[in-house]
Amino acid sequence: MPSSEAELISIHRQIYLQREHDPRDPRLIRPDVIDSIRKYVERRLPPGGFVQAVLSNDLQDAVLRADGDNLLTIPAIVSYVYHEVPSNLWGSREAVNAWIDGAP
Repeated sequence: MPSSEAELISIHRQIYLQREHDPRDPRLIRPDVIDSIRKYVERRLPPGGFVQAVLSNDLQDAVLRADGDNLLTIPAIVSYVYHEVPSNLWGSREAVNAWIDGAP
């Protein structure tokens, strides 16, 4: 396991730059992003602005809010959300806000 965030970012960039990589590979996603998504799904905790933009299907806002590492991994994060998050919990700001506010 990488010992620092800088080392993790370096590993992500190395993987990303390899020609054989699949940009949707969930191993590219930082653990804190996965944790934020899981807390949103399991405990209805509002995610940070970047993750909320991804969940809301707002590409422009996601790109503008992403740090350098997350900018490189947007395809992996979107794929993770598509495959791992129930479809009624993402796709629009309304869906995200409804889940946070307690909708069934």
